[in-house]
Amino acid sequence: MPSEPSIETTAQPRPTDRATQDLITVSNLRKRFGDTEVLRGIDLTIQRGEMVALTGRSGSGKSTLLHIIGGLDYRQGGQSYQGKVELMGRDLGQLTDAELSALRNRHIGFVFQAFHLLSHLSCLDNVLLPNAFAHEPLSKADAEQRAMLALTRVGLGDKRRSRPSELSGGQKQRVAIARALLFRPTLLLCDEPTGNLDDYTGQQIIDLFQELHRDGLTMVLVTHEPRVAQATTRRVQLQSGRIVDKEEPAP
Repeated sequence: MPSEPSIETTAQPRPTDRATQDLITVSNLRKRFGDTEVLRGIDLTIQRGEMVALTGRSGSGKSTLLHIIGGLDYRQGGQSYQGKVELMGRDLGQLTDAELSALRNRHIGFVFQAFHLLSHLSCLDNVLLPNAFAHEPLSKADAEQRAMLALTRVGLGDKRRSRPSELSGGQKQRVAIARALLFRPTLLLCDEPTGNLDDYTGQQIIDLFQELHRDGLTMVLVTHEPRVAQATTRRVQLQSGRIVDKEEPAP
């Protein structure tokens, strides 16, 4: 893939203090759906600048873990899980819905297996969507400049006026990635991002993720594909709601 202009993220060079390095800290995390316990005492730390794969069979709890890390698991009146999850030093369980929403909007980008693009909008307008729901939106000019930079970064600067129906599956996922990059997040969370793509297109997305990681973006990817896991810097395997194998961060 040809080199594209770099898009700035909020990631910073790794500090020497270990506590400051830790971007995500999960302690004794437990989650139930009815009578079924899907997470059974998860302990996990992810440092700034890592690219971590969460692996395991379907039903192992990896997507549930990813959603909780991203602040997507919330019910009115407080957290819907037991344990503690800290992101950037903030206890997600102590935040209000509005505070969680603001944190997600400004610091977390999400990429899912389904692209979740609006068919009636152009690529550019799909990338601009997070700004429409932001508590403190960017000006129109700044937002459009960032959106164009993000589309160019993923190799789709010439598709800004195209509709999703005019794109291939890989191009749709690139638009979804550009949308996730609009606010220059600290953290990118991806749930089976190559699951709907053929082998060749999936490899292009993997290559793009590696480029974004080299730019300094911290990434956590849920995947069942060995080639995706092998492209990351560290792998964490879940089974029946527990971590059964975990590589340690590189020094």
